[in-house]
Order: sequence, then structure tokens, then C-alpha cells
Amino acid sequence: MRGDIDRTAVAPDEIRRDVIRKFQSKWQRELDVELVVGGESERQAESFGELLSTFPIAMMVIFALLAIPLKSYFQPLIIMSVIPFGAIGAIFGHFIMGADLVFFSVLGIIALSGVVVNASLVLVVSVNRLREEGMGMVDAVSTAGALRFRPIFLTSLTTFIGLVPLMITANPATFFVVPMAISLAWGVLFATVITLFLVPCLYLILHDFIGHTDSEEDARRLTSTRQRS
Repeated sequence: MRGDIDRTAVAPDEIRRDVIRKFQSKWQRELDVELVVGGESERQAESFGELLSTFPIAMMVIFALLAIPLKSYFQPLIIMSVIPFGAIGAIFGHFIMGADLVFFSVLGIIALSGVVVNASLVLVVSVNRLREEGMGMVDAVSTAGALRFRPIFLTSLTTFIGLVPLMITANPATFFVVPMAISLAWGVLFATVITLFLVPCLYLILHDFIGHTDSEEDARRLTSTRQRS
């Protein structure tokens, strides 16, 4: 049995779930017929399996690209900690827009993983620069948050606004990109708000976990300065 679906009226996954729920057990019991889903659903299942296998590799590459310039194994984890919150924002965005979570939504969430780290990267680099200039840990974190709040928030807000036309489109030719746009737009917006609170807190927690006090670091910095002079 084959059929084409009007995507503006209903999602293919919704029809597939309804058919399986209503007829699979009945046909197997009464007619001894096995129900197998093929076509687009089968191709999406194969693609989803490939995504699951390559996603950890992408995360390791992102970690390496962050760890090399930062010269730290812990700070990249702080930066990447916002990725799960981006996924939560993407799912919440589908709920707000009344859209189903489909395969292209997952593609948007995966693409989102490489986007949401930008804001937290800017924040961490700003804190590191202020620390190198001799500012105390708490002062550096609060100052970096105040200095970078406006550019980080405006960048995410303009990204969200730029994706609004794609989210509200009703053109069947571009209908498949709507879930992807929803994932990107709402994920970026939600992750940015979380970043402004989460990253400074995690930075301070990391500092306490390592066990360095400001006085110890200031003394070490002063000693190195005297040695150079």
C-alpha cells in the first residue's frame, strides 16, 4: 500500500503512528498479516542511526577545537554544558509552535550543538583575559558577564528573528525546513539565556574545585612578573 501525504495538513509520522496503533495488532491476530513500515519512515530510521553514530565524533571534535586554544580540559566542558539546554529549548519551541518533533527537528538540534557554544565561548575567553590582566576571579566573572551581556543577547535575538519567516512559512515546497528552523531558533534563544547564568556559575565552581585562591594566583603572577623583570 502506497500513499502521498499533504504535509501542510498532517505529518507523516503522525499517520504512521495511527496506522500502527489501530491496525497492527488486529491484522496480526485476525489475518496473520505483518505490518512493515517502509518508504520515507524507513529512510529516516536509517539516517537517524547514522546521526547517532557520528554525533559523539562531532562532540569530540568540538571539544578538541576548544581545548587546544584554551589550554584546558575543564573549560571546554563549561562551554559545552549549554548544549543540552539548547536541545531542551528546541523541544520546548516545538511545544509552543504546536509542531511535531520529527526527523528534521533532530537535524536542527544537532546543528544547534555547534551554534550555542559561541556565546559561552565568548564569555569564557573574556573571563580569561580579565584574569590575565590581574583582576580577581569574582570580579572578572561579573565584569565579563556585564560587558558581554548585550552583544551575546543581541546576537541570539537577531538569529531568532531571522529564522521567524522560516518558522511561520506555509509553503509546501519549504515545509520540511520548518522543524529545523524551530529547533535552531528556540534552541539558540533558550541556551543564550541559560548561558548568561550557567557559565559564570560553573566557572566559579571550577575555580573552587581546582582549589586555587585569588591570593595564591596573585602571588604566583607577581613572582613570575618579578622573574621576567
